[in-house]
Amino acid sequence: MKKYIRTKKGNIIANPKPNTMAIKTNENEDFEIIETDLLIGDNGSCLKQDIVKQADAIEELCDEFVGINDGEYQFLRAIPYKCANYWNRGVYGCIWTNKGLQFVAKLNSEGVLELI
Repeated sequence: MKKYIRTKKGNIIANPKPNTMAIKTNENEDFEIIETDLLIGDNGSCLKQDIVKQADAIEELCDEFVGINDGEYQFLRAIPYKCANYWNRGVYGCIWTNKGLQFVAKLNSEGVLELI
């Protein structure tokens, strides 16, 4: 499993792990541990069938990157790691959802995208 997953609802979940549960079919059996279709991550959960894309880096899951400078928004072709300080209100990774463009990550001072 990759480090990040993007869901049909437009969420990005970090470090997803399969959920497990203990079951037994009758009183005389020991519990059996089975994996469910639910994935649980650091910031949410989803069902396996709701996964749209998986990646090791947040950038790979973003549809757009937006820089904000003095209230003006500008679509960027790539993440401007070297000139990120030009964008005084930040650089964001975004995804398109049925509700419009959703900001999901922000470039930190070290030049790494972090989920918001």
